[in-house]
Parts: sequence; structure tokens; C-alpha cells
Amino acid sequence: LFYYGNPGPELAQTGVALGGFWLVGLSYAAVGACFSAITRSQVIAFVLTFVVLLVLWMLGAVAPDAAAAASGSTPALAAGLQLVAWLSSAEHFEQMVGGLASTRGLAYFAFMIGAFLIITKTAIESVRWR
Repeated sequence: LFYYGNPGPELAQTGVALGGFWLVGLSYAAVGACFSAITRSQVIAFVLTFVVLLVLWMLGAVAPDAAAAASGSTPALAAGLQLVAWLSSAEHFEQMVGGLASTRGLAYFAFMIGAFLIITKTAIESVRWR
């Protein structure tokens, strides 16, 4: 990075962006490991991983439109739409690439990595007991 350019003035933003790439890679690898542990076929694990990651990525585009359509609705629906927006990996990733290391984004990636690794561990242990 220093060889080809001069990231000096924005070194912190560059570090946060690289950390965002690292965290999104870890969370996607955790999703892939989870489906690999659940299924016996590598092809099915790939397809399931691809579909789940695509849905998680696209939730960011769907949530604002749904929130605008349901603007005069019940508070429960509004809370549900906020949860859908929070589950979007694109929103958290774009904030980190922009140089914003918020605790909301860090908590999202910690939750995703932890949840899918716990599911993976449970799936592997259940195979051992069969």
C-alpha cells in the first residue's frame, strides 16, 4: 500500500477499511463453514452459502423501501424493519469501507461470526454423537 501510494493523511480510514474487509471475510467464511458442516455435499453447501450471503447483502436495498412503504404502520412492524436493516451486511460493510468503525458494525460482525461458528460447532458435535 505504501509502495504504490501515499495513504499517510488517511491512514486511520485505510486501516478501518482493511479491517472491514477482514471482518466481512471472516463472517462470510463462518457462514460457509456452517453450511459445509450441516450438509454432506460441497455443491449444496456452496449454493446455500451463496443464497444466504446474497440475501444478507440485498437486505440493505430492500429495507429502506419497505420502511418507506410502512411509514404509518404499527411500532412492531417498524421494529421488525429495523431488525431487517440491521441484518444487512452491506450497510455495515459500506460504513467500514468509508472509514467509520462504529460499535454497531463491530457488534454485527461479532454476532454473525459467533452465531455461525456456534452453529458449526454444534453441527460437528451432533455428527460425532450419531
